This record gives sequence, C-alpha cells and structure tokens, in this order.
Amino acid sequence: MKDPKKIYKRFFSVKEASIYTGLSVTGIYRKLNDRNLRHYQVGGKKVLDIKDLDSFILAHEVMSSEKLREFLEKKLDSKKKVAGRK
Repeated sequence: MKDPKKIYKRFFSVKEASIYTGLSVTGIYRKLNDRNLRHYQVGGKKVLDIKDLDSFILAHEVMSSEKLREFLEKKLDSKKKVAGRK
C-alpha cells in the first residue's frame, strides 16, 4: 500500500529518466532531439513525465514469435474479409 505521507515523483531529469528506463543519458537526449520522446523545458532544465516514459517503453514492445504469428494471422484474415466484400 502506498504511504499517504510520501510524495511520489512524476517528473524526472534526463539522468533520472535514464536510470528509470535503462537507456543511456545520450540515448535519452537522442530521443528528445529526434522528437521521439516528449519533454518539458522548465527553467532551462529538460524534464520528462513518468507517464510519457512508460508510454514510450510500452510502445516498443518486442513480440514473441507466437504473438507475432497471431497478430499477422488476424491482420491477414481481416484483409481477406475486406477483399471479399469488394
């Protein structure tokens, strides 16, 4: 259970985001410069929202072979259904 008196951090510095995600500091800066990772500029300091970091990581899931096969089969089935309607 969460401690009601403890303050949970929502915004991280680039270094903290690096530790949180496991990416290098350089990697984080690269993602920021490429506009692949949202951030905010507060008093000249870049800060990243933990929700954006979680979304970024989850968007880069690597599927297992079985999961990929199921995904592709569903996609192929839906295309066959669409092609059959024309």
